[in-house]
Amino acid sequence: MKVLFVLASVILAITSRSAGDDLLAMRAIADDQTRWVAHSKGAEAKECFQVVDPEGGPVVDAKVRCTFWLGGGHSGWRDVCGVTDTNGLCAIIGMSRANLEYFVAKDGYYQSHGKVDYINTRSVPAVVDGKWQPYGETRMVVLKRILHPQEMLGPKRTPQRKRSIYDKWLGFDLEKGDFLPPIGNGCCSDMLVRFHLKGQMPNDWSVAMDVSFTNHPYAGAYRLKKDVWSDMKSVYCADTNAVYATDFSFAYHHEKGIHPFSEKLGKDEYMVFRTRTKVDGEGRLISARYGKLYGPWDFEDAGGTRIYSVFLNVRDGDVNLEDIRTVEAAKKNFR
Repeated sequence: MKVLFVLASVILAITSRSAGDDLLAMRAIADDQTRWVAHSKGAEAKECFQVVDPEGGPVVDAKVRCTFWLGGGHSGWRDVCGVTDTNGLCAIIGMSRANLEYFVAKDGYYQSHGKVDYINTRSVPAVVDGKWQPYGETRMVVLKRILHPQEMLGPKRTPQRKRSIYDKWLGFDLEKGDFLPPIGNGCCSDMLVRFHLKGQMPNDWSVAMDVSFTNHPYAGAYRLKKDVWSDMKSVYCADTNAVYATDFSFAYHHEKGIHPFSEKLGKDEYMVFRTRTKVDGEGRLISARYGKLYGPWDFEDAGGTRIYSVFLNVRDGDVNLEDIRTVEAAKKNFR
């Protein structure tokens, strides 16, 4: 069976069952002793990779590296490598006590990666004849092409600025990743951010963060899901025809004795934004700066805000979102 990701197959297995069937399945997994024996002694694992380009064509001579976990902390990982054939196929066999991580790369493409969790497999028994099940499953891996990467501005991680100003709009510079003075060192107000605190820490309290692009005509952003399996996690270009929302609201709720609840830009999400817009005498958009903002966007500690990373294209009207740093990082990461 071909699957795009391990997570997708697990979700499908869960959602396709009734609540009663799922409970029985979980009990069977808990009673399955073969996985715990393998966790102690190890078992053989086999993964077959079908590596394709975005159009579905096979990628030949792609390098595949599987890192199997055999225990013992950082020293307990063992690499097994292979190369895809003319059909884009590559089979890897190794010993593992719980899981493996895989990395697929080729010149001219962004690296793709994933994880296989054997210990939590829904197969019962998890191990047959000393082999993790399913044995030899084919996993389809997509390699996104490197097209036109260029230098983009923006911090890899924005500083966490303490702030004691509530219920007031604050300018935020996406290039600097910081608020404007007096609480930060930003220069250009790309968007406005406002915080509101309700209740009192450390008891029951909540903090809200409102984001507005209304200080620039035609400015705004839209949210998308990351391609978490690829080093290039976003779309290649901003969509000029998309609906750019001008206002967003996020919140974090803390109630004593209850797990906190958060509404924010998550780690698997990002925003494509448009800012620094200019209009002509008739109010028509003539230029803008485009970029992307990767989640998570944290603020729930009520002491500041931090964005995972920001990429800003400094060329007026250029919608390209490919950053040269992503290409350089991929070359360093694949051994």
